[in-house]
Amino acid sequence: MMIEEKEYFKFLNDLKNKIKQAQYQAYTTANKELLSLYWDLGTIVEKQEKLGWGQKIIQQLAEDLQKEFPRNSGFSYANLDRMRKFHLSYKDNPKLAQLVREIPWGQNITILEKLKDNYQRDYYLRMTIRSSWSRNIPIHQIESKTITVSSCHRR
Repeated sequence: MMIEEKEYFKFLNDLKNKIKQAQYQAYTTANKELLSLYWDLGTIVEKQEKLGWGQKIIQQLAEDLQKEFPRNSGFSYANLDRMRKFHLSYKDNPKLAQLVREIPWGQNITILEKLKDNYQRDYYLRMTIRSSWSRNIPIHQIESKTITVSSCHRR
């Protein structure tokens, strides 16, 4: 009976690990798709430049998208404006544009809004990826000024 119990718990642990791995894969895939969508929505910048649209277009888009997708709170004026800033901040920096796709939106917004320097953004993006930082860790690190521009390794 003892051998069967050990086999059962080994099997159970293997299943738990497979479930966790599948959940993580689903989460990362969904996150990459959302960030790709947010990047595309951020191209409003290009329409604004090309067609001379002002900030009011973001409010109009927010209202129209919220009517079409009432269960999705991600299309508020504030979030669409963040998507615009996200795109604008990284469109000319392919290295950072690639890194931002690897972390969740919340961490991206924290790094985008709290840091203006691309060297610092690069550092925090890499640390978030490497250490699987939750949203609160970069906030705490940035607010406590743990890392300064001069201490970031410039490449």
